[in-house]
Amino acid sequence: MAKTKNNTESPKLLNIVVVGKFSDGKCRQVLINPKTQDVVLSAIKLCEGEIRALETVIEGIDIEVNN
Repeated sequence: MAKTKNNTESPKLLNIVVVGKFSDGKCRQVLINPKTQDVVLSAIKLCEGEIRALETVIEGIDIEVNN
């Protein structure tokens, strides 16, 4: 379970997205498979101690899942 910045419980994290800014100045989703997502989440937990999220909701983003 992730925690929001004020340490309250937040909804369960289902997917993570890596966003990169490319040489054309545009930001795009970098596709990663579910196994890589698990590795990235484990690394964040190891370095940070927990998964934390801001309470501010970002609207209008569609996530493509790379299986």
